[in-house]
Amino acid sequence: MQLFWAACQRGIGIVLLLTSILKFEYVFLDPRVSKIPSLIPFVHLDVLLILAGDVEFILGLLFLVYPPRRWLSALLGAFALCVLIYRLCMVLTDWKEPCGCIGNLASLVGLSPSVESIALWILSGLFLMYSVVSILLFRTQPAYGQEVNDVQNA
Repeated sequence: MQLFWAACQRGIGIVLLLTSILKFEYVFLDPRVSKIPSLIPFVHLDVLLILAGDVEFILGLLFLVYPPRRWLSALLGAFALCVLIYRLCMVLTDWKEPCGCIGNLASLVGLSPSVESIALWILSGLFLMYSVVSILLFRTQPAYGQEVNDVQNA
């Protein structure tokens, strides 16, 4: 079972690294992005994508380096929840601007904006679901650093 969760974690790390690279490619290679507003007032889409890409890149690296941990799942859950709230705000405000969440990949593959949106909803929901389930499953594991103290005290 631990092997399954480790494989899921590595897969999530790879997906996060890929989406962060796609965001960076979109921001740095498409000059139109700097002129697109975002849902957050006074923040352009390029700044928002760089910040989200940074968080995704760091999370992706952490997911590839560390074994399954509750704190790591909690970070992923918090990030996925922020993405879901942002996407919900896009729906509620009837946002028509491009999202840029996966860069130009959707247009290269030929996905319509609605299919891209559905895919991102599903991906964020899966990340949140993984986070909640793994936190519940690993709630009996020792806290970070506690296993080192137990070995030293023995």
